[in-house]
Amino acid sequence: MKTTSVPTSSAEFNQFRDTYSEGIEKSLSFSGQSHDFYIRIKSDYLLRQMAPLFKPEAPLQVLDIGCGHGLSHGYLLEKAGTNIALFGIDPAESVIEVAQQNNPQVKYKANDGNTIPFADNSFDFVQAVCVMHHVPPEQWMHFMQEAKRVLKPGGKLLIFEHNPYNPLTLYIVKTCPLDENAVLLNDRTLKHLYRDSGFSDIKQEFIIFFPIDKPLFRYLENYLKFLPLGAQYVVHAQKD
Repeated sequence: MKTTSVPTSSAEFNQFRDTYSEGIEKSLSFSGQSHDFYIRIKSDYLLRQMAPLFKPEAPLQVLDIGCGHGLSHGYLLEKAGTNIALFGIDPAESVIEVAQQNNPQVKYKANDGNTIPFADNSFDFVQAVCVMHHVPPEQWMHFMQEAKRVLKPGGKLLIFEHNPYNPLTLYIVKTCPLDENAVLLNDRTLKHLYRDSGFSDIKQEFIIFFPIDKPLFRYLENYLKFLPLGAQYVVHAQKD
């Protein structure tokens, strides 16, 4: 596992503007499932976490940090409808352009990768889907503090990350061009970052044990989520 810092400039990610999906699909090909399968699993998880926060008087304000091409956004909006207002940010300007073309109903912004371009207490729900391993470790705490800053009191921060103890995950990261400079962090490290940032009600689960697109296997995974064997894990917590 690499231990070098990760560049945060947009140039690293802009180069994958037109080849991102192809590179991901190639890395995942041995699993027998497409990238869309993994997007749907995480999107369904996100929707389950958002649902208790839905309010009839106004849509939930949702920010996706490091949204990339916004591949999950159409699915999220299709399922959640008017219950959410979705915003996305990413340091790669050319990638944001593609995301905006594909999802005109989402509000996107390019940013510098260090400062979230929104005011304090702007969002009910903030998500970062497999983003932090692209952030230099010395900036992880700043990343958490920025996410907390733009959350409203009572809002939730949810982060998906690769499980560095899963050998298949390590293989995918090693063979994916986008992850060339990735620095993986384990669930304990991420939970410590949440605690040190002042979040409360911290919860963590492992996900994606079976690359099989059948409801039975999604059901079975509910009983395995405490085992550190899933391909990825998720940590979420609340801002007081």
